[in-house]
Amino acid sequence: MAGLCRDENGNKRIIFKDVDGRRRPIRLGKMPIEAVRAINTKVEHLSAAKTSRSPWNAETALWVSELDAVPAEKLAAVDLIPKREAKSVATVADFVKAYIAGREADAKPNTLANLRQAERYLVEFVGAN
Repeated sequence: MAGLCRDENGNKRIIFKDVDGRRRPIRLGKMPIEAVRAINTKVEHLSAAKTSRSPWNAETALWVSELDAVPAEKLAAVDLIPKREAKSVATVADFVKAYIAGREADAKPNTLANLRQAERYLVEFVGAN
């Protein structure tokens, strides 16, 4: 069971009991009470799933997958969801090199030479990054 708390300056937070019995806060800041109640419901689902070691229901899983980075970090900080991996941004040069490396097994030598030539032209035109 998760509870709602309001500070005197209008900030809101959700407090729930973790598996080990500790009270864990999730600070939400200033937001409408309806939004806080909706988040509270999801936190209750996540906490119950963690306590019972059962999977999330479909609605909660969809909600977690659509979360922005900041709320996801707050939920991950209290171990309700796994931490998200930082997405690495591939550069054009890295992408083309990986593609050519993947083609080395099935492409003929002149095809590989043509691909490397195209790589040089592409990187020269758009830049490596």
